[in-house]
Amino acid sequence: MPDWRQEYLAGLSDAEKQKSPLNHELIAAYSQLLDRVSVLEAEKAALQLQSGTGAPTSPSPSAPPPTSGGGGAAAADEPALVARLRLELAEALRSNTQLQRRAQTAEDELARLRAKSAAEGRAVRELTAERRTLAVKLRDREEELRAKNKLVAEVQDELAVLNMQLDLVERRRAEQEAENKQLVERFMQRVGQEAEALNLASEPLFSRRR
Repeated sequence: MPDWRQEYLAGLSDAEKQKSPLNHELIAAYSQLLDRVSVLEAEKAALQLQSGTGAPTSPSPSAPPPTSGGGGAAAADEPALVARLRLELAEALRSNTQLQRRAQTAEDELARLRAKSAAEGRAVRELTAERRTLAVKLRDREEELRAKNKLVAEVQDELAVLNMQLDLVERRRAEQEAENKQLVERFMQRVGQEAEALNLASEPLFSRRR
């Protein structure tokens, strides 16, 4: 059976080669499973150590006394050291998994913020371009309004001049009509006077013929 540490390292290597949201979820679940297995193995080793070094029994009278050398104590401490190292390794793996999970969460949040920032930057650029277009249209419209106002002012000036000219023409026409009327009256008066004078001059002739 392959060592669980080799499987863990192989899983991490595969995770580094293939980075996708689905692989991240599988890696997280796989890491939690391996951490749990390592913790269980460490607890099993600790229980085995406790059962192997249980409550000491009283030595039999025929048993030889223990030697004063340190080899037996060192051999008895090795399982405890291995169990402690396995517990520390399991704790380190659990902490590593939590750190990886937090790092992945931070990376996802960073990607989300980058996407949001890119979208907001794109929106800002679009709004800036739209504002620039509207500013150009507004400037063109203001120039058009100024040209129309100038044209209206010119037309009003021309209408005022035409009205003045029309008034002058009307005044001259009225004056000419009055003058013509006076001339006609004078002409009629003179014609009447000439007719009357002619009548007066012709009266002696008529009286002689009688």
